[in-house]
Amino acid sequence: MVLHKLSIARLTHLEAGQLIKSSIKDLETAGINTTTDTHIDKYVQQMSTDSVLYDKALLQIKKNQETEEIANLDHIRDLSLSAFNRQLKVYELSKNPAIVEAYKAVTIVVKNYKNLASLNYEAESNGIDNLIADFNSPAYAPHLATLNMAEFITEIKTANDDFKLKFSKRTTDISFTEVYNMKLIRKATFENYNNYTQYVLSLARVNTGDDYYKNILNIINQTRKYYSDMLAKRNGVNNNPPSGGTPS
Repeated sequence: MVLHKLSIARLTHLEAGQLIKSSIKDLETAGINTTTDTHIDKYVQQMSTDSVLYDKALLQIKKNQETEEIANLDHIRDLSLSAFNRQLKVYELSKNPAIVEAYKAVTIVVKNYKNLASLNYEAESNGIDNLIADFNSPAYAPHLATLNMAEFITEIKTANDDFKLKFSKRTTDISFTEVYNMKLIRKATFENYNNYTQYVLSLARVNTGDDYYKNILNIINQTRKYYSDMLAKRNGVNNNPPSGGTPS
């Protein structure tokens, strides 16, 4: 009897978390009574506890990713503001009276919203909303048309709307004071998992006439084979490795 080879280190955090969940669920589906062996029961209970903590760490990763996305969207809207201001300066030295008048009018509005990009997220969002409202008013819309700069305002609005949508949906499930070290959590999770699989393997080898441990080992191997095959397909390898070895 052997343990199906699986390179756990090559699994993504999400896949590794699903492996633990599958290991627990497959036992339940097969109707295995884990309390028959107190050691197995403790291993499985620890896997359940680890899975909850693991999910929290995954949510933190997602939150960090969303934070990066939000920062990127903020940068995009800042660039749209910069593009507008640079284009406006093109008309500063114009000799056309109509353009000069439009430039002066638009500049007055711009001065009322100086340094928008340096404000905090919410303040910048509100400031851009007000800026756009001013430019869409009858007093200033014609001047923007004269300068042919309406499209710049549209770009600013689009960038600001994209930011606000993402910001409003940011992850709030985890308290900002909670910090999870995924590396340590994953290490502890799979120390328990590896101990569990090695224990089952040992008992299945010793108790050859007892199907209890053999059945659990078969469940473990089926789950491990699923993830092993998945890794093989990802790497474009027709991998049917011999069942053997220990988890890496």
